[in-house]
Amino acid sequence: DNFKMYKVPYQCASLNRNPTFDNGDLSFWYPDGNRVSRIKAFSPGASGDPSDFALRSYSRGMNYRGASFFLDKRCLKDGLVYTITAKIKLVDSTGNPQQCNPSITDPNHRHVCPTVVLKGDNCPDGAEVRLWN
Repeated sequence: DNFKMYKVPYQCASLNRNPTFDNGDLSFWYPDGNRVSRIKAFSPGASGDPSDFALRSYSRGMNYRGASFFLDKRCLKDGLVYTITAKIKLVDSTGNPQQCNPSITDPNHRHVCPTVVLKGDNCPDGAEVRLWN
């Protein structure tokens, strides 16, 4: 008889609910594009420390395929400007560093650099923006 429900306001700590891959956790990240693409946690990450993790994207099929995540739309605010940053290391299948050419924008060219694609969900115009390195 004395039961009450209250709506607890959602606290927006980050648009990306898992930006750091702490402890090798890839929650909220998924491989984009096709059933062949894969992702996994890789150590060491950018710092070189074995306790630091990075995300590895492989078996992508196409240069523009890779890791994806959904922004937490509840945290987006109209009129604000957002900055997306990432550290990317391009390596071959054996882990050797590879070169890319930032002036190449053909996603099928073998020397194209990794790209970032922003896709709108439930947008009337199907918004998609490709950002080149």
